[in-house]
Amino acid sequence: MENFQQALQRIPGKSPHIQEVIYFPEIGSTNAEAVERARSGALSGTVVVAESQSSGRGRLGRHWDSPSGKGLYFSLILRPALPAAQAPLTTLAVGLGLAQIFRESGIHELILKWPNDLIVAKKKLGGILTEMYHSGSRVDFIVVGVGINVSQTDADFSPEVASLATSLQQITKRVWDRAELLEKLLNTLTNEVERLATTGPAILVRRWEEESGMIGLPISFEEGGQKDGGRVLGLAADGRLRVQKEDGSVAELLAEDTTLL
Repeated sequence: MENFQQALQRIPGKSPHIQEVIYFPEIGSTNAEAVERARSGALSGTVVVAESQSSGRGRLGRHWDSPSGKGLYFSLILRPALPAAQAPLTTLAVGLGLAQIFRESGIHELILKWPNDLIVAKKKLGGILTEMYHSGSRVDFIVVGVGINVSQTDADFSPEVASLATSLQQITKRVWDRAELLEKLLNTLTNEVERLATTGPAILVRRWEEESGMIGLPISFEEGGQKDGGRVLGLAADGRLRVQKEDGSVAELLAEDTTLL
């Protein structure tokens, strides 16, 4: 039977988007490795995949639990023809691609929590961490880091996140082929980023509002060091989250942390 590492090496020959898949049994962070390789000239379509990460990173410097053999932890190097100002929108584009794959697999209740989380029944299924490097006003490369909980049980999560996280296996009650899933995700994510570069931000913003599942939901957030709350109205043209606060005013969140209520 073909193991995970062997199956990964077949992906470049099956996908026109993927140049190379680099496998690590364990690594500090797939994003950190991908950034270094991109700086050294790695081609667009290079993927770094690990069985586990000792220093997996989420947004705002948070730790990402990466138990060995239980999830998908990968970073994809892309060199899209994007203005640097539009690069942050790649996180939203990647989210749409992930949501598409999982909804097609029957997880219809999935919500894309702005800007980078996949939530099912208020528990985190996965997350996205994109890092952009630019030369002047144009993108040099983007590293798209993705972590998906695939076969974890409650015992596989650290005690502090066990009540906040879920996995594909817990949601669907079936076993998932990680290499097959990765191949689908890589093709879809590459297409979504290319679509952003081709069609521009306005179409992406409209699609996110239609497909995220977040419009109208109540959230809490911190703004200027103060806790506040409201309901999601949509996105601004640059991807900021527009929220109608409890006092009736509208806030546009750029990088604030949000929580679904």
